[in-house]
Amino acid sequence: MKIKCLSSRLFVLTVIAMSSFVFLGCSSDDDSPSKGDDSQSFTIDGKPYSVNLSSLGINPYPDSDLLNGTVIITGGNESTIGSLVFSLNFPASDGVEGTYGPSGDIVSAYTFTSHHAAYGIQNGSDIQNGGDAQGQVKVVHHGGDEYTIQFNFKFSDGIEASGNLKREFPAP
Repeated sequence: MKIKCLSSRLFVLTVIAMSSFVFLGCSSDDDSPSKGDDSQSFTIDGKPYSVNLSSLGINPYPDSDLLNGTVIITGGNESTIGSLVFSLNFPASDGVEGTYGPSGDIVSAYTFTSHHAAYGIQNGSDIQNGGDAQGQVKVVHHGGDEYTIQFNFKFSDGIEASGNLKREFPAP
């Protein structure tokens, strides 16, 4: 079953901007990624960010057998905050594990909603953001709330983001 998506780029960018303000840290915080452990960090435009927040919220689509899993990842690098948000579409009967490609304007199983995918970078009052991603997402379920989410995006403005996060993503 295919569903026509409505563009909500403003909503996505608002989520990114608001989530970044939650993680303003103290100067004594160590936001540098651990050496040799990329499972707790991600990159935006080649700059690494240590993960402070990760969430996977799952919601049903009305009148459909598809579920939507919204992933929000926020992290820090010294005084800079980076955020990513993207939505995964999958059959309720199969679970979130799988490989996802961009959906364009039509939502179907094992796609991410490309025009809803967005990034944000905040350095003081300077905020940079963009959206409309192309790329791939892979989700591996390890049992319980533990997942690995691997992603590699290129946004419409040329900015790239990637990560290989193995974490607990408490899902409702």
